[in-house]
Amino acid sequence: MKTKTIPSNYNSMDGKVRNIIELVILDGLYMGCIAALNLSVRGNVYSTIGLIPLSFVSWHGIGGQSLTQALFNYIRFLRRRRVLTIPTQEYIREKNKAIMLKNQKLGKESKGGKQ
Repeated sequence: MKTKTIPSNYNSMDGKVRNIIELVILDGLYMGCIAALNLSVRGNVYSTIGLIPLSFVSWHGIGGQSLTQALFNYIRFLRRRRVLTIPTQEYIREKNKAIMLKNQKLGKESKGGKQ
């Protein structure tokens, strides 16, 4: 029987430490909120059932990222997203003017360098 070694760059806990920390913090906050509500025993049981999906998502993350990374990436996306619209004639004229000026400058520089 042949033994196989684990590569030195393999880490089974790769990125999971952050997920575990977030799991503990979120579950603690959730349980603290449930305790603060002073519900009956049945209410506490039903509300703690909501802890199962929260814990599962916290443990596994979203798309290979922790919850906070995914949240910050989503917020960054919302801030930086652009809406494509039909360009106005004024925009097209200014863009063409800028391109022509750039081409003229490049043409002068290339001619000036050869002399």
